[in-house]
Amino acid sequence: ILLGAFHTEVWFDESYTIALVSHDISDIIRIDSNDVHPVLYYLLLKMVTYIFGNTILVARLFSVSAGILIGILGFTHIRKDFGPKVGLAFSFLMLFLPFMAMYGMEIRMYSWTMLFVTLSGIYAYRSIKQEKKKNWLLFAIFSLCAAHCHYYGLVSVAIINALLLFHIIFSQRLYEEKIQSYTSYENFITQKKKLKRKYILKFLLVAILEIIGYLPWLFVFLNQARKSKPVVLDSI
Repeated sequence: ILLGAFHTEVWFDESYTIALVSHDISDIIRIDSNDVHPVLYYLLLKMVTYIFGNTILVARLFSVSAGILIGILGFTHIRKDFGPKVGLAFSFLMLFLPFMAMYGMEIRMYSWTMLFVTLSGIYAYRSIKQEKKKNWLLFAIFSLCAAHCHYYGLVSVAIINALLLFHIIFSQRLYEEKIQSYTSYENFITQKKKLKRKYILKFLLVAILEIIGYLPWLFVFLNQARKSKPVVLDSI
C-alpha cells in the first residue's frame, strides 16, 4: 500500500481534492456544499497539508495511513474481541486484498470512510458486549465521522445502527448471555425486559446524538441531492 503512494500522477477527482484543500476552511465548506460529497475528509486533509504542505505525496500518505490503520485494527481490536486467528485473518485481508492497493492510496475519502465505518461496526458490537459508556460514545463519534466522509458511509452506518437496534429488540442469545442468574422463567423475563429497556434507552440517546451531529449537514445533503451536479474544477 505504501509503495503505491510514491507517484505523482493524478486523475480528475484527485486534482479536484488537491485544488479544494488549497483554499481556507470557510471556502472549502462553501465550495464542497455545492459538490456531491460531505466535507469532513477535505477538512482533515486541509489540517494535514497545512502542517506538512499541500503536495501529492502528503495527500497520498494521508490516505495510505487510513488503510494501514484498518489493517492494524486486526491486532488492536479484532484480536481482543474474536481471538488472534480472526485478528490475523482480518489484518491480512485488509492489507493484501486488491481493493486496498487500488483505493487505499487515492487522494479521496475512500480509505478514511472505510476506517470510520469499520470502527463504527466494532464499537456497535462492543456497546452490547461490554458495559462501558465509552463504547457507545465512540460508536456515535465514528458513525458521524463515516457519515460526514462519504454518503456511502452514511448508508453503511445507518445499516449498522439498524442492525444494532434489531439485535437489541429481537436477540434471545444476547439476554441469555447477560442474565446468568435467575430463580424462574418469569424472573428471567422480568430481568430481560429491564435490560432491554436499558439498551434501547442507550441506543436512543446515541441515535439522537448522531442525528444532532449530522443535522447541520443534512440540509446541504438535501440540496446536493436536488442539484446532483458536481462542481467543475475551473470553479475552484
